[in-house]
Amino acid sequence: TNPAPPRLYVNMINGGVHTDFKNPFQEYMVVCEGGPHAALAAAHECFAALGDVLPRTPIGDGGGYVPVFNTLDEPFALLSRVLECHEGVSIAFDAAANGLADGAGNYRLLGETYTPAELTQEYVRLVAMYPVHSIEDPFAEDADDDFAALIAALGQRVLVVGDDLTVTNPARIERCVEGKVATAALIKPNQIGTIKESIRAVQIARAAGWKVICSHRSGETDDTFIADFAYGIGAHGIKAGGLGKHERFGKYERLLVIEEEAAAK
Repeated sequence: TNPAPPRLYVNMINGGVHTDFKNPFQEYMVVCEGGPHAALAAAHECFAALGDVLPRTPIGDGGGYVPVFNTLDEPFALLSRVLECHEGVSIAFDAAANGLADGAGNYRLLGETYTPAELTQEYVRLVAMYPVHSIEDPFAEDADDDFAALIAALGQRVLVVGDDLTVTNPARIERCVEGKVATAALIKPNQIGTIKESIRAVQIARAAGWKVICSHRSGETDDTFIADFAYGIGAHGIKAGGLGKHERFGKYERLLVIEEEAAAK
């Protein structure tokens, strides 16, 4: 694939295990289309607007706000209002459902227990009500049948992204491709350990028609290589956290420099 700017997956609200489950899902993001300059400007405006609605709300490790919500819908409704005046901006979320699993095959969200079928229906409902672009790790990492059922229920409207499911591992991605249990994979070079294996993971995912989204990790450093990698492989998106932490923001800034360098050639 030719080098191309990735969409920005910008963390707006933190939850899940990162925040002692103040919100059930781990990350609520806005997905900004277009070149990095326009996309980052839109992300800034959304982040500032969210800050106006959530005054005195702390910033989490992921660089997004950490409010407390009492329903599944509140974060989605809030983000929908924040982005409604922006073209080409939608919502992505990481359920990180390993952290929601109760050990008995069901999931706990906001004190309620959901069977996999019930949780599937909640995802379908949220997609019907809000402008959702992608859902990451909607079920536990070994729940292949539930992933497949969600893809069947959603069709092509939304990307179903594997992270804990696929762990940037070429062999695991091949297995998931065969089982048709995802339509996109998160790619984290320092998760598999080498760039060579990361590129192999990208090749397998792409050959299956999947999208690839490059991602940072928790407890980030100031290193910005992930921006070069995402641009270089023409990734569908880059997930580098929120705008509230310099080690996250630096990766988006690096994309601006790459865009300027590419335009000057």
